Amino acid sequence: MVQAFVKCGPVDEVLDQIEPFWDVVDSLCPMTPYRNLTMDQLTAYNMGIYAMVAEARRRQATG
Repeated sequence: MVQAFVKCGPVDEVLDQIEPFWDVVDSLCPMTPYRNLTMDQLTAYNMGIYAMVAEARRRQATG
């Protein structure tokens, strides 16, 4: 059940995993896990999300 709601892994894999959702949604809100994590862990997760969003925007711009 978790895999229905959570996508994780390298940026390219996550983008591929969420691609089918665009058939039924017009937006997604990527989030980091936030419980029981150190500031370093939160920062690392956030950097991954920023990289994913940047790659998604790059893909969108290049068609």
